[in-house]
Amino acid sequence: MTKKLLITDLHNTLYDEVQEYSSAMKIAIDELISLSPIPLNKSIIMQELAAAHAQYDCDWADAAWDVLPCLKPLYENGTWSEIRPKIIHKRQEISKQHTQNTAYDGVQSTLAALKDKGVGIYIVSEGALDAVANAINWLFAEGKIE
Repeated sequence: MTKKLLITDLHNTLYDEVQEYSSAMKIAIDELISLSPIPLNKSIIMQELAAAHAQYDCDWADAAWDVLPCLKPLYENGTWSEIRPKIIHKRQEISKQHTQNTAYDGVQSTLAALKDKGVGIYIVSEGALDAVANAINWLFAEGKIE
């Protein structure tokens, strides 16, 4: 008989998503401001991002970055296509670090041990598919997830 484990939550159950998300977004916004050839206001970016994320019904929707009124000059002058991948990469890099560093005690070792023993692990989450897939990959040791 194959053993199976169903995890019915991911974010803030296996790791601290609040710390991970806020840190990653703050650093991505700082990266945007540092790369922008025009002056940008951090407060305005944060307000517009919150509204855009609400519009997409997802905190991780990368498309939210593409509809911020304060970035219209960057969209129009063509620099956005150079800046966008850099801030998305920075957010993901920080998210990965924080997901791994804020995993609750024993989560990563337990998941790896269960996987090594052949236990089928299924995770149900209300999160966006890309955010959930990234978090799962970051929580499992390299090569431990299919």
